[in-house]
Amino acid sequence: MRTARSGVYGGFLALTVLCSVVSCRSMEVVRGRVSASVGTEPVKGGADGVAVWMDRGNPGRSVVIGARPSKGLAVFSLDGKTLQVVDFPKGGAGEVDVRYGFPLGDGTKIDIAAGGVKYGRSLYVYAISSDGRLRNVLAEPVRTRVKPYGSCLYHSAATGKYYLFITSKSGRIEQYELLPADGGKVGAKFLRIIPFELKGDPVVEACVCDDEKGVLYFSQENECRIWRCRAEPGTEPGLRLVDNARIAPGDNVEGLAIYKPEGGGDGYLVASIQGSWKYKVYGLGGSYPLLAVFDIETADGKGLVQSHDCIETVSESLGGEYASGLLVTQNANHKGGYHYQIVPWSVIAEKLDL
Repeated sequence: MRTARSGVYGGFLALTVLCSVVSCRSMEVVRGRVSASVGTEPVKGGADGVAVWMDRGNPGRSVVIGARPSKGLAVFSLDGKTLQVVDFPKGGAGEVDVRYGFPLGDGTKIDIAAGGVKYGRSLYVYAISSDGRLRNVLAEPVRTRVKPYGSCLYHSAATGKYYLFITSKSGRIEQYELLPADGGKVGAKFLRIIPFELKGDPVVEACVCDDEKGVLYFSQENECRIWRCRAEPGTEPGLRLVDNARIAPGDNVEGLAIYKPEGGGDGYLVASIQGSWKYKVYGLGGSYPLLAVFDIETADGKGLVQSHDCIETVSESLGGEYASGLLVTQNANHKGGYHYQIVPWSVIAEKLDL
């Protein structure tokens, strides 16, 4: 472990020197503004992480799953109506992520929503039913070594295995393998703490995985840095800086999402920048070029989306105005409580020439 840490830290120092020489990209020009088409109903207990479950048989019945940091989870239809509220026994959900086709012990497969319990030291795993509703399937309580702050799922294209990453304010990232358990349940096996040594404020919250390429992206929140590393366990992390994403003093990176066009191509990494209330779009090619910066007007037209602690994108067609997918983001600039704003991806692509 000491050797791995030393190697990663040395790589970090080299990257720091390189970035100081080339002045890592941080474009400040706002290229455009887009408007959300739907705002969900307010949700008690705050709104933090967000995911989308796609009903591939009936895309219009897909749902938005929101993480409530002091309560649990909430499920919304694409027209913004609340379908289900899940209160955790203790604590809430800092983030939430979705994956499809998890194999149970009896050969059946389920779609899952999972993450870490915020203000606690445990995990949660829910099965997603055919109507988008959630059912707890965690076999037994799992105590984490770090206090969860954020989380994301990874489905390995190389092995077919499912993993859950848990981020923390200490900067340490835990990785668990999700496994079938008796009675149609899901268990979690601790694998490793990824040994990063991040200069400055170590807080890590947002993360997202590129399943095809085996890459984990995460944000060093208060330093406003975006990083990448290898997601496969048993490999050297290969830490690499993607960007110093700060636009203005006080900015931090709050959310990360990946959009991959159905027609092929590398796709995009999207980051929400809290403070400036803007979003950055990077190409997923080797050098991660910054392609666009934009902000979002709320669906009711009463102002810009603010706070946006999280984002999610969908690249598959959900029909109608969401034929090219969508972006959903948390918003706190309104009355009545926190909620989420949904933007058709076609609006973003047209406005920003993506």
